[in-house]
Amino acid sequence: MRAASEAPSGKSRRGPKAKSVVVVLGMHRSGTSLLAGALQAQGVDFGTRLLEGNEWNPNGYLEHEEVVDLDDALLGRAGKRWDRLGVPTAADLLADEDLLRRGVEILRRDFAGRALCGLKDPRASRLLPFWR
Repeated sequence: MRAASEAPSGKSRRGPKAKSVVVVLGMHRSGTSLLAGALQAQGVDFGTRLLEGNEWNPNGYLEHEEVVDLDDALLGRAGKRWDRLGVPTAADLLADEDLLRRGVEILRRDFAGRALCGLKDPRASRLLPFWR
């Protein structure tokens, strides 16, 4: 999948070739950690600030701690929860400039300069307009 800012030639409309980002989408307990692990083995960098494993997933989730926290804040701002029906509108997700800045800060700090990086959080299934 080509990024929205990437032209068909692979060149970004804003300059040199855009970095590639893989976003793993899927609900909890649906195999997303397995898929993310396979992608990581093939060179996708999910960062270093990852949630630790627990009794439900001893090998870990490959979910960035701050992305999970931000996704929870985004859902809360929109009056939604990850485990309930209802999808926030794009307007809800993009209205809070502090949360937007926080997302950009995370991406720049932890993923800038990496040719192939990945994000995985089941909440992102409802929040993709924000992350795009």
